[in-house]
Amino acid sequence: MLSTLSQERVTSELDRLLQGAHPARGLELLRETGALDVVLPELAPMVGCDQNRFHRYDVWGHTVATVQAVAGSRKVCGCDGGLRCCTTWASRGCGT
Repeated sequence: MLSTLSQERVTSELDRLLQGAHPARGLELLRETGALDVVLPELAPMVGCDQNRFHRYDVWGHTVATVQAVAGSRKVCGCDGGLRCCTTWASRGCGT
């Protein structure tokens, strides 16, 4: 069913997921339901891809944790996740 959706709709929903308060939950739901393979097939190989002993998570877990951390940084910084936020994020000292 996902493959029948327009790319615009998929992009819109991914934007909402990533700009929300809990993007990690959304990404994990995509993985758990098998939708990740359809919507973001480039990310599917990250699941279970181990890293060296210096890393706490596999590649997927690290990516999900990073996305969630950025979402938390936007809240602290007052960013809304839009393009303006992205271009001014570093100049405000966010993420440092």
